[in-house]
Amino acid sequence: MQASDNAKAILLLTAHLGRQKADGPKPLTPTEWRQMRMWMERLSLRPEDFLNEHADAARQSLGHGEWASRIKRLLERGMAVAAAVERWLGAGIWIESYLDAGYPSVLRSQIKH
Repeated sequence: MQASDNAKAILLLTAHLGRQKADGPKPLTPTEWRQMRMWMERLSLRPEDFLNEHADAARQSLGHGEWASRIKRLLERGMAVAAAVERWLGAGIWIESYLDAGYPSVLRSQIKH
């Protein structure tokens, strides 16, 4: 099993991946992620859009400023996420995002935003 691009993008934006550099970007809090998710829904974006062929357009939609800079820096942590995902999968840990087909529908209906 492999992590989906949606799951990888969500991890990039929200996960603490090992030791954080003092000047590194702070992952999104649950409240910030909820705001980002609602913003993406309004623009018909999915987390994977920041990683696939639509990445440039998705990142441009962030605009400029401190928030956009933070998101862009979080998305640049690809190697750290790849290493973490490999470790987790090797340990038998499944990685599912709320957008993945295997995500439990009961949880999806309870989480909402």
